[in-house]
Amino acid sequence: LSRKRVGTERCHPTLVDTQNIWPTVQRLASAGFAPLGRYVNVGASDGQVDDPLFEYARQAEAVGVAVERDPERCERHRQALPAVRVACSAVTPQNVLTLV
Repeated sequence: LSRKRVGTERCHPTLVDTQNIWPTVQRLASAGFAPLGRYVNVGASDGQVDDPLFEYARQAEAVGVAVERDPERCERHRQALPAVRVACSAVTPQNVLTLV
């Protein structure tokens, strides 16, 4: 893990489970890096299916902002994670700061 390694490299699967970040959050917490309990999820879908943040949001009672442009998925997200603010909109450079 390095701040200088950005871009096209994929996470090594033994380092980070990109399908569920909760185990990684637990490992970081046990190493003394307590989670803040906040997040932003862009392209959030329904907040449950294939969402790497779902278990983190539930287990840590984390609050966040979920951005999803499909109205049906927005509604399902609100039902799955009621504590999360859902912005039902497309993200553009012009509106990103108002959404988060």
